Amino acid sequence: MKKPFFFFFFFLIVLFLGQFLFVSPVGEFSLNDDWVHTSTIMEWVDTGEFRLLPWAGPTFYTPIVYGAGLTSSFGFSFTILRLSTLFLTLILLLGTYLFLHTLTKRPQLSFLATLTLWLSPLLYSLSFTFMTDVPALFFLLFGIISYWYAFKTQRPFLFFIGALFSIVGFYTRQTVILLFMSAGLVWFFTHIRNQTFFSKQSIQQGIFGFVVPGVLLILSYLYLYIFALLPANAGAAHIIHPMSALFSHILHWGWFYLLLIGGSLIPLTFGWIGAQYKYLFRPLFWCITIPITFLSFVWNYVWPEWSTHVGNIFTIYGLGPSEVIQGLPTPFISSSMQIILVLFCAFSLSLLIFFFLTHRKHVTHPQSLFLILFSFVSFGVFVSVYGFDRYVLPLILTMLILYIYLLSLSFERISFFITMPLIILIAFFSLSQTDHYLSWNQARTQLATYPPESTAIESIDGGYEWNGVHAYWSAYESTLTAGTNTSPWWIRNMFFNNTEEYIVSWTPIPGYRILQKESLSTWHPHDTLFLLHRE
Repeated sequence: MKKPFFFFFFFLIVLFLGQFLFVSPVGEFSLNDDWVHTSTIMEWVDTGEFRLLPWAGPTFYTPIVYGAGLTSSFGFSFTILRLSTLFLTLILLLGTYLFLHTLTKRPQLSFLATLTLWLSPLLYSLSFTFMTDVPALFFLLFGIISYWYAFKTQRPFLFFIGALFSIVGFYTRQTVILLFMSAGLVWFFTHIRNQTFFSKQSIQQGIFGFVVPGVLLILSYLYLYIFALLPANAGAAHIIHPMSALFSHILHWGWFYLLLIGGSLIPLTFGWIGAQYKYLFRPLFWCITIPITFLSFVWNYVWPEWSTHVGNIFTIYGLGPSEVIQGLPTPFISSSMQIILVLFCAFSLSLLIFFFLTHRKHVTHPQSLFLILFSFVSFGVFVSVYGFDRYVLPLILTMLILYIYLLSLSFERISFFITMPLIILIAFFSLSQTDHYLSWNQARTQLATYPPESTAIESIDGGYEWNGVHAYWSAYESTLTAGTNTSPWWIRNMFFNNTEEYIVSWTPIPGYRILQKESLSTWHPHDTLFLLHRE
C-alpha cells in the first residue's frame, strides 16, 4: 500500500477526534428512543431482572448486552453509552474506507466516499445517541464485507462469518437479517445456474454458511420466545392500518426514502457529473432528470408537511426530534429552503439512477448482485411499514458501496473541487445541528430538575424522552389508559397520569408562568427553553 492510503486513513482518525472540539457527547440525558433499552440496562444491572419495556419494538439485545457490560464496569452513564456508539462509528468508518480502498485501489475516492457517509445528517446525528441504528449499520457493513469476499473466494468460512454478523445484527435491529436471506437466495440460484449445487464446495457452503447459522437463529429466537423475552411491541406498531392506506403510504414514503438516498450522496453524484460532464449531452440523462425533478416539486407542493410528518432525525427544525417537548421551536429550514433542498435531492437521485443505468453492464458478479437484491428487498420492507427517515441508513450504505465499486470498474473519476466543498457544507450543517440537539436536551434536563424535590415526578412534563426515563413505569402501572385530548401525544398515548403542573417548553404557554429559562449558545434561530408552572 502506498503513502496516500495511510495518509487518508490516519487523517480520517484525526478528523473523527477533532469533531469533539465542536460537538460534545457529554451529558446525562436520553436522546430520541434510546431511553427504551437503557431502562432495561439499568434494571438488569441493578436488580438482575431482564425486563423489556412494553413499548419496546426492536430486537435490540446486542446493545443491551454490551451496554450492561459497560454499566457494570463504569456505572450507568448516558455519556459512556454514547461513547460506545461513537467508537462503533469510528470502526464503521475505518472499515468502510478499507473496504472501498480494497475494491478501488483509489485512496482519495475511498476517503471522500467515507466522509460523505459519516457527515451525512442521518448518520452523524445518530452517532451521538445510543440508538440501535449505528450498531446495526456496523454489523451490516461487516456482514456485507464477509459475504462480498465469500462470493468472490467461495470460502465456506466467510459465508459463516457473514451469517454471524447478520444474526448479531438481527438482534440489534430486525431488518439486518435480510442480508442473510439475500445472500442465501443469490448463493442458491448461482449454483443452480452453474449446475454446481451438489458439488462438495457447494454442500460445505450450504451447511456452514446457511444451515448451521439458520439453526442457531431459530434456537436463539425460540429461547427468547419460551422465556417471554421478546419485545411485546415487535412489528405491531409498524403495520399499516387499514390496508387500503398501504398504496398511498408506499408512494409517499417510497419517494421520500429515494430523495433521502439521493440527498445523502450529493457530494459524490455532483462530483461525478462535474468530472464527467459529457453525460449531460445524452438524451437519457434529461429523460430521467426532468421527470424526477418535476415530480419532486409537485410532491413537495402536495405534501409540504413531509419533513415533520416522517422526519425523525432530519426536520425543518434541524437535526433530531424536536416535537418531543411542548411548544414549537423556530424552524431552521424555511419553506423556500425546503423546496431548494428537495430539488437538489431530486437532481442527485436522477444522477444516481442515470449512473446505475449507464453502468449496469459491470454488475455481473454474485457479490454485487447480492447487494442489489438486499437493497431492493430492504426498500420494499421499509416502504411497506410505518417508519422514520433513519430507517433508510442501510440503503445509503449499500448504494454508496455499489456506486464507488461501479465507478472504479468504469475508470471514471469525480471532481475533488466539487465534492469536497459540498462535504464541508453538509458537515457544517451536521455538526452545528447535532450540537444544537445535544445542547437543548442538556438544557431540558436542567430545567426538569428545577422544581422542588418534593414535587411528584408525574407533575413534571419534561417531554417524551425525559418522561420515558423518569416516569414510564409509573404511568404504565397507573389505572389510567389514556391522557387528555388537549395534552401532547406522549401524554395522550403513554404517560397518562402526568398532570402537567410543570412543563419544559420551547415557548411560553397561556395559563402558565415562566419559572426558569435556559439559553442556548448554538447555531440555531431558537435560543431559549422555558420551565413553566401552572398559574
